[in-house]
Amino acid sequence: APPSDLFTSTACRAPLDGTTTTDCQFKEFITSMVNRYKHNGTQIGCTVGNPQCNGVIAKYEFWNEPPYALGPVPCTIGTSCMPMASFVQMASDWYYTIKGIDPSAEVCSPAFIIDPTYPSYGLFMRSFLSSGGASIPFDCWDFHINETTPEAQIADIAAFTGYLSASGISNPRLYATEAGRWGGCGATIDAADQQAYIGRIELIYWSQNVKAHY
Repeated sequence: APPSDLFTSTACRAPLDGTTTTDCQFKEFITSMVNRYKHNGTQIGCTVGNPQCNGVIAKYEFWNEPPYALGPVPCTIGTSCMPMASFVQMASDWYYTIKGIDPSAEVCSPAFIIDPTYPSYGLFMRSFLSSGGASIPFDCWDFHINETTPEAQIADIAAFTGYLSASGISNPRLYATEAGRWGGCGATIDAADQQAYIGRIELIYWSQNVKAHY
């Protein structure tokens, strides 16, 4: 569910005392988090002598697999239980609040699932882009792909970049932030096959201009 004040202008509380804006609850959380883990200046709880004592968050991902989660009835698998306008607004607030505090941090898109077996995932991504998501200047675009063979991911990556291109996003920085499963959860996989998968998928990602793989 989106924050209750997402589109309601109110007076915020710490750490945004004195600010009146929409989406205070979410922005307050983001502000506290980023001030604790920012690249520059003195982080919350640190000293001038040790300004980054908490460590630094270098990359932020907005949302993990947004259309996957089940919500209140009658929400079903493969649908979003949040109105798209609310989801896009939260994504925008996420990006601009983080960048306003820590311009050195990379702020990435939601992690979109790309799976031809479940076309609703692609539908969700296209809806996000056409509803204003494409205008958010994310530093990186994240995907989650799991296929039986590494080579099957080539077509999925092409679909992902195709959605972006159709929305005017060219040469995106691509991150695979969850990708590679062979045979599904709980499958018994021969060790040699596991090793071969890794060797093949990294070469495929390199050839497809994917810059990071988790």
